[in-house]
Amino acid sequence: MTRHTKHDNHKDNHDEPEPAASVEISPEAIKSNDEPLSIEEEAAEEPRNDKNMVTSEDVNQSTDDRLSPNADLNNKITELQKQVDTEHDLYMRAIAEYQNFRRRNEEQKKEAISFANSELLRSLLPILDNFERAIASAEKNQAFEALSNGVTLIMRQMQDFLSKNGVEPIESVGEIFDPNLHEAIIRVEDEEHDENTILDEIQKGYTLKGRVLRPAQVRVAVKE
Repeated sequence: MTRHTKHDNHKDNHDEPEPAASVEISPEAIKSNDEPLSIEEEAAEEPRNDKNMVTSEDVNQSTDDRLSPNADLNNKITELQKQVDTEHDLYMRAIAEYQNFRRRNEEQKKEAISFANSELLRSLLPILDNFERAIASAEKNQAFEALSNGVTLIMRQMQDFLSKNGVEPIESVGEIFDPNLHEAIIRVEDEEHDENTILDEIQKGYTLKGRVLRPAQVRVAVKE
């Protein structure tokens, strides 16, 4: 005999869920979830990485590090500019002093040239005095011989004066013509003398301490 078990189709099709386990939530947790965190709490909650953290001191130090080379460069530029200004001022002063020195030197040179021969001219004055005396004596006495003797003495005085100052006459007559000492004014055909022999002297020449002061003007013998 078969027993039929009564089956509740409605129950199979609509199984009711089992009640969930109850979880107790404390008031502190509810309060913690409802209220926002403070800045200090957020900072405490955030993970810290000391290696990557940048503080305001680090920022200031980095700024100082960047500004320090520029500041040093500006200081160096300022110092160099001061040195340039100082050197330029010294240079301009040196130029002004040199110009003043050159102007004074030129003035002194001109003055020296103007009075260089003053001693020489002063030494010639006694010779001029003797000329005046000789002429005055000849006019008074009407004596040609006295005038001639006076002029001769003055000429000797003049020669002595020139010799003391390094002026010597150039020997010409009978010498071979030398273009460095002589100036040929006339060339004369002459069979008695050798070629380029100086026959006579038209104007005497002089040297000053070995250097030609004035060449002698001469007549020179030439062959046909």
